[in-house]
Amino acid sequence: LLEKSEPAALASEIGGCRDMAAKESILGYLKSCRPENLNSELCLKMLQVLKQLKLYEDALKFGVAASKTWKRENLMFETAEIAALGHLEKKIWENCAREILDEKDTVSKESIAFFYITMAAIMSEPERVKAIIDAMDCKFEDRSVLRKLCDVLIRSSMHEEILKVTEARNEPIFTYARSVALAESGRKDEAGELWKTILSGLKSETECYELAEFMDDARDDRAEKIWERILEIDPDGKLTVYDVNACLKLAPYHEKRGEFDKAADLYEKSLSGSKDIGAFIVMTNSAGKAISNDEVVKCLKDKVEELRKKQGDSRK
Repeated sequence: LLEKSEPAALASEIGGCRDMAAKESILGYLKSCRPENLNSELCLKMLQVLKQLKLYEDALKFGVAASKTWKRENLMFETAEIAALGHLEKKIWENCAREILDEKDTVSKESIAFFYITMAAIMSEPERVKAIIDAMDCKFEDRSVLRKLCDVLIRSSMHEEILKVTEARNEPIFTYARSVALAESGRKDEAGELWKTILSGLKSETECYELAEFMDDARDDRAEKIWERILEIDPDGKLTVYDVNACLKLAPYHEKRGEFDKAADLYEKSLSGSKDIGAFIVMTNSAGKAISNDEVVKCLKDKVEELRKKQGDSRK
């Protein structure tokens, strides 16, 4: 039902059930579901159903568990909204300090801290963000957690905190985060020097891909230079999945500048390249759900046709 139904419609059906015994049975089942037994998309739908039914306390409990399990911001945003609707904000923080201090496993501790930092940022509580980072001694060793943390801090304009958590890390993506923090703090010369360091130090396609993707998420148009760098790196002369994705990512930059033929060429190169190396191009629909490879191919072919037409029209 969760997969096939809209949450509002499903909640309406449950809420309108006149057989009270059946209704209580259904609600009992909903409350018994655990996030680890669902994927992140179904967790989000479950949260929305519980919210529509105004089961705020159950929804908050489920949302906190789902957010910690899947570490997805859309789940955290939904959980924060539920806390506000149910006036349950204090319940989010009642176990925060104990959970962080009692956890002995470093990776788990960092994951828990990231959850609470993200929730504090979503709920516009910068002092809580600072307090949790200080409680962690500004150290986040897990690369994945630190990457997501930098993203949250950049969007929250918490520049000093970015400098603190990335101070000991020299990987390009964290050097970039520092350069953003310095630039936004008015230290543009220092930021410029760091940017030069990044450009001169990029050697692998993996580093370039991670950095360019992060910069795209931050809406930094300089990501174009990094996607281009991937195409310049030529391991043994072989086409790689990084090249395929770089072509896909570069095309919109050219389209934006009205270079429609160049954009079309890149989309075609991405299509032919994915076929040559047997790789799938991952694309999502407006709801954020991955679409099938056949749909991707059709979508890109349609896009190429549209761009060729635009180029032809521009020459008239």
